[in-house]
Amino acid sequence: MASSSPLAILEGYLPFNTWITTLIIAAICLSSTYIFTTLSFFIKSFGDRRNKGLEPPTLPYWIPVLGSSMVMLKNGHEFYEGAMDKAKGSIIGARLGPMYVYLISGASNIQTIFRNSRALSSDFLVLEVYRKVINVPKADLKIFQNDNSGPAKDAFPGTEIPEEQRIWRHIHHAQAVNLQSKEGLEAIVRVFTREFLSVLKEDELEIGEWKELGMYQWFRTKMSTASTVALIGRRIFEHNPQTIEDFWEYFAGFMALFLGLPDFMNAKIVAARERSMDGFVELLKSVEGEGKYEGIMRSEEEWDEDLGSMFNRAGDKAMRECGVTLEGRGRLMAGSLIGINGNAIPTAAWLLLECIQDPALLSSLRDEILTAVTITGEDIKVHMDKLSVLPLLASVFTETLRLRISTTPTRQLRNDLLVDGYLLKKGNTVMCPSHIAHINNIWPSPSHPPDTFFAERFLNEKEPDAGKYFPFGGGSSKCPGRFFAKQEILIAVAIIIARFDIEFVGFEDFDGGESERGPEPDIRNAGSGALVPDREVRCRMRRRF
Repeated sequence: MASSSPLAILEGYLPFNTWITTLIIAAICLSSTYIFTTLSFFIKSFGDRRNKGLEPPTLPYWIPVLGSSMVMLKNGHEFYEGAMDKAKGSIIGARLGPMYVYLISGASNIQTIFRNSRALSSDFLVLEVYRKVINVPKADLKIFQNDNSGPAKDAFPGTEIPEEQRIWRHIHHAQAVNLQSKEGLEAIVRVFTREFLSVLKEDELEIGEWKELGMYQWFRTKMSTASTVALIGRRIFEHNPQTIEDFWEYFAGFMALFLGLPDFMNAKIVAARERSMDGFVELLKSVEGEGKYEGIMRSEEEWDEDLGSMFNRAGDKAMRECGVTLEGRGRLMAGSLIGINGNAIPTAAWLLLECIQDPALLSSLRDEILTAVTITGEDIKVHMDKLSVLPLLASVFTETLRLRISTTPTRQLRNDLLVDGYLLKKGNTVMCPSHIAHINNIWPSPSHPPDTFFAERFLNEKEPDAGKYFPFGGGSSKCPGRFFAKQEILIAVAIIIARFDIEFVGFEDFDGGESERGPEPDIRNAGSGALVPDREVRCRMRRRF
């Protein structure tokens, strides 16, 4: 009896060829998946599903298992915009690899998510970064996974984790004391300012001498060096002199790593990450092997040559006491720079790049900044209390965050939650893309579209509500480093603008070729934080004092 299997039928119509057969089967699989998910989407989109105990419809997709993740990786902003165009109301479901997510928009809905911190958890997202991006050992991941008590002083109800094993709480406390308290913040800002001025003097120009350079890469190196030294210490550069270059190379592939693409597809990114991680592991090995670790941890000095800030030392001490291995601690120390340097430095660079392209804006900002600094000979002292309230600088800072930060606060549902009439089910994930909120037509200055930079958009305006504007996330998981990030951004920008005359020259690709357009955000990491420029701005600079 003749076989009637699909493969046998195909063989009857085609000369048997394995790869052709595979392609046909793949095409059938992909198209049937798309047809099925599209039909499901339209059926569930028919009528209003809200206030009926129903979930929102799910976006159609082609690829089983992966769902819409490849579309999101290709262009996160287009994915978010397309998803919200299809949404009836402001919530839609999506399959992103192993995760089923609800994409949330609308100020009131986002505020609902931020207010329900106890019904939602960001721990799983942090763990995914630890696992996929930083490649923390499994044994160390287990320590974090076993702690379900949350970061707050009072543990979540029903948890039985001993206080000494509450690793999330201990790390959160270290961050709060050293990145958010007045004393801790002033200490780390003091060191950053000192180091930033120091690195600027390494290739200092003579007064009046012009030098042409690519602003983004020059500034990125200077600020990265100062921030890394302030946070981690100076000795990391002994173990990996390429620390800064390796960081930016693997940071460029953050989303590719996070979405779990195979290593062979990200070979250069993975290699840069491993070089970076190895340097931090070797740093800890040296400090412990030389018998210096305990003394450093007992010290009350605001900064240490070997391990840097109290923030870094307290965090490492907490992990060590909770049983995290030296390998894991080194990787997590390296990973801490993602949240701070990976966001603050591109943001500061964007602020400068916008000013360089607008001489009138640069001049106005310089006039304003000079009222908040004291210049004595070749030295400059920044008065943060004055700098932080300069109206034009504040407006440019807020506008830069609005356009150049693309974050997606992501939470896992601990319980079912009703938002905008839709049922969001326990165990699934909610994502709130800031890009959708930040390019909404709600912003002032109708003559300047929301997708364009306008320096005066927030002049004399209060900071927008949390549901409309959330570059640092929201709720209990709001970025703990936001206060330090803001201060180091404003200080670095103020020093550059006050210290140098800067003239725009032109645009170029990062390979040195001339470009007809200016920089736009590189969307490869859309949804993960600050977006880096996709090309360079060349300028001439000379010292003013």
